[in-house]
Amino acid sequence: MQKKWRVVFIFKLILFCAFSLLTDHWNGTEAHSGPLDPHSPSVVSSLDFLNHFDRIAFGFMPAPGYGHYATTSLMIKRVRSMGYTKHIDIYICNEGRVRKTIAPLLPGYNPEVRTDQELPFLNATTHEFEYDMFKNSNRPTIRKKFIAKRRLLSLKTLGIIGGDRPGQLFPGDIGVDAVLTVQPSGWSKPTLLVKTQGKPISIIFPDPQSLPYHMEASVPTDPVAFLQEEMKMNPSVGSKLPLLELFEKYQGSHEVLTAYGLSYHDGPKKLAGIIQAIFKARVAQPSLFTGGVLVPMISNFNAEEWAEFFTEIGKVQQLASKVSVVANNDLVSAEQVMRDLDPDHLVILKVGIVPQEVWNYLVSKSSLPPTVSGTSAMNYLNTLGKPFLQTYGLPYLKERAPEYFVSDQQLPRLTYRAIDQMRNSEDQLAKEAGIDQVSRFIIEAKKNDSELIKNYQALRIILENKPDKAIYLLDRCNLLMHGESAE
Repeated sequence: MQKKWRVVFIFKLILFCAFSLLTDHWNGTEAHSGPLDPHSPSVVSSLDFLNHFDRIAFGFMPAPGYGHYATTSLMIKRVRSMGYTKHIDIYICNEGRVRKTIAPLLPGYNPEVRTDQELPFLNATTHEFEYDMFKNSNRPTIRKKFIAKRRLLSLKTLGIIGGDRPGQLFPGDIGVDAVLTVQPSGWSKPTLLVKTQGKPISIIFPDPQSLPYHMEASVPTDPVAFLQEEMKMNPSVGSKLPLLELFEKYQGSHEVLTAYGLSYHDGPKKLAGIIQAIFKARVAQPSLFTGGVLVPMISNFNAEEWAEFFTEIGKVQQLASKVSVVANNDLVSAEQVMRDLDPDHLVILKVGIVPQEVWNYLVSKSSLPPTVSGTSAMNYLNTLGKPFLQTYGLPYLKERAPEYFVSDQQLPRLTYRAIDQMRNSEDQLAKEAGIDQVSRFIIEAKKNDSELIKNYQALRIILENKPDKAIYLLDRCNLLMHGESAE
């Protein structure tokens, strides 16, 4: 009987292993483990797809959020890290807002220069193009799940864009045969739009919105040299380097709260409420905290918003004299404030927009849960297993992407609702309840063995074992090109 049981067990084990191998094949890509492996089957397949084309172009057009631009930038760097060596073209919509927003994402790009620019770090050339959002939003396409192999093999040029909202980028806009739309994390329905003599054919891929973009923490061995190099490659933000160097000099003696995602929806009130929650947490559990608090603020407030922020802080008498703000235009004062910062004081550093790698670094250095909004920022923190404060939420994305917008029962992560309560000037009890919830969240995030930390680490492992979204889509494109369906 025991021998028979062993035979059955071995047989089931063989079946399980075989099924696992088939599952990997059907998924089109293997799970991520550590740095990108250029020899993995999915990366080899993705590179095979890219190398089929004589020319690859990337597009930046008007988008509803920073995440779409960040996704396009990520794809440029991702194809380079996979080993793609051909020269690439980068097409940038000629709107001033787009040029200014993407400047820190493209090393060497100057938004004030309107002619073509060479970007040696990316081995790329930038071009401006006209984009008619309203025209493209209403242009018809033919939706399919399959396209003839010979048609795909005849394609010679490819465009890639990180998101297609509020309009679609068509191949003719940037002079290519097809456009692959790679959505930000949490967004759905990536597509391959193929140019034809009539209506373009739109290939709808399976919905991998719960797949993460695998990211690694930015941990440079020499932070100052890292900051100097990054800011040097981005002339539009290079003047911010001295303030960042001061931050690096003093951050080891204080708590850090990296602030992002506060530029809209009553950001000043939310920031004031979060600061109140930090002070409340320190009073409740003083042993968990070190020094004062440095707040490198990546979000930008205008003069009216700063006035609103100080009005909110001024309503709490014990905080009015404990919060200060420093900027890059007064480095002597900035250094004095950071050097002499008392344990019960907080200083906000007006950093503003920075290159993506510097953003990653500042968020990684945040010893308190950083504030973020948008799925791309959340993707980065989820892959690190790092608690964060969500300042803004999109309900329809919450339903689409359960891995990123989980309920409080699945993962006790603070949702945007508690922070939303902080801007409720009409209901002081609701406002205080939001501040109290944020305070408790901060305390749990500071405890290495808390259930909150364990749950974030568990989510990190879940995401590590999922395929990378970019590799998944490029691999699916290669399978499609060789005669398989997009399913």
